Amino acid sequence: MTNNGTTNIDYIAIIRVDDNNKTVFDRIPIEQNHLIESLEKELVDKNATVLMMQRIMEDEFHPTIRKFFNFCAPHEYSDRYIPKCTYPKAINPEEYSKMVDTEIAKAPTRLWDKNSNRYLSEAETIRRVVEAFNINTKIDYLRSAKRYIYATNYERTMNEKVSPLSGIKMYSTDTIGWTHFDYQVTDEIAIHLATNFCYGTSAYFRLCLCYKGINILPYSFLVTYYYASQYELARYTRSYRAERDSWERAFLFVEETANLASKSPEEFVERWIRNEVEMMMKGLRIILRKPSEFIVKCQKSAGDSISERAHLVRNMELTESTHYAILKDEMELTIKAEKISGAVNFLDNLLKLSDEILEIKDTIKEIRTLAQSILPEIRSMLMKIEEHINQLEVEKKKKEDSLTAVQRQLAPHEKVIKRREDKAMKENGVCYPGLIRQEYSDEHPIYGELVEKESTLQKDINQLMGEINLRRSFYDEIASCKKTITDAGIDEND
Repeated sequence: MTNNGTTNIDYIAIIRVDDNNKTVFDRIPIEQNHLIESLEKELVDKNATVLMMQRIMEDEFHPTIRKFFNFCAPHEYSDRYIPKCTYPKAINPEEYSKMVDTEIAKAPTRLWDKNSNRYLSEAETIRRVVEAFNINTKIDYLRSAKRYIYATNYERTMNEKVSPLSGIKMYSTDTIGWTHFDYQVTDEIAIHLATNFCYGTSAYFRLCLCYKGINILPYSFLVTYYYASQYELARYTRSYRAERDSWERAFLFVEETANLASKSPEEFVERWIRNEVEMMMKGLRIILRKPSEFIVKCQKSAGDSISERAHLVRNMELTESTHYAILKDEMELTIKAEKISGAVNFLDNLLKLSDEILEIKDTIKEIRTLAQSILPEIRSMLMKIEEHINQLEVEKKKKEDSLTAVQRQLAPHEKVIKRREDKAMKENGVCYPGLIRQEYSDEHPIYGELVEKESTLQKDINQLMGEINLRRSFYDEIASCKKTITDAGIDEND
């Protein structure tokens, strides 16, 4: 939610071209009728029932105009299994009366009241049950009614205020499923926006600039942030969180880039292609030469979020910052491998651009040379990590064997303790395992010593497992980067 309210509930965000051929981001207010306010008054009125709320809706929406809407709000875009928006289900007076009788029949004869510390009378109990049922049915109805009102308000605003406007290129939607907008800014430059809402983790909000049909990617993000998604980075200019606030972020970006493209296509290419590629290459050279400087810089922003560029990039996490103190060499090589393999992922895209911007051919050659130069380091590091993992596995096996031996020694003691617990339960109807174990330990000190040994060995094993898993994660990531490089036809011996 912004200072202007919530997109698609309080206003519809639009991108349009005005009479001066300028791209403009604007907000079209959604007229708020009295309905929700009236329904909310009925909600807090103890004497009102859901039947009264239904009459308010019926007066506004005649059966002949009721319809389905493929509208998400007030659900979040990241929610899943959201049904289409329908007119709220009505309950007739007879049904309502039967439902009240059913609730009373299910309730206990007398409820316990915690505030007065007493049982309520039968009459008071019935009154409480009816009140609870009444408020719950009104809450459920209001939730459904608000969604329907939001959808009708949005549709009315689209039909009456947005559609009549000339030059509309994009507008905010709350559509469940896919939406796609294509804005051809100039003959050479286009902006594409795609969304997918209410499909859980599959929800997305993506935007892509195109130059002569070629996607313009955020090349500099690769070397600016600790983590950059190689999948998303090689496909989209921006990937926002699937949330309503992203409409403003995306449309402000569209407004800025479209006006730059219209005003000066040359400056657009300079900023969004040449500068981006140059920044990437400059960063790559620094990271490959001094990875420690990049990691230390990333540690300063560890834990900070980057909401407007979610999925594309993120800052270092606090746990990753601690890993640097544990496995400095492994982490530095991983960073180098991730960044250069990320650049390799751009090669197909850069190759297309090189037909239009000749100097990018030199960029492609340098990326391949840098990737080739790191392959010996990758091979050496993979061998080092694998050797260390094998050593840790041997150490862990010894600890596990010792643990098994201790547990064998503990087994007879545990059987005696179990018999004492069963006896206590049979004779007293209650058992205190902690007390029984403590008494047994006092009688048999060796038992306490074995329990302590078992605990220590288990902690050692868990710690070793953690170290092994951490190294395996580095190994897998470095191996994946190597595969990206070699799959691009770059070989150590070229």
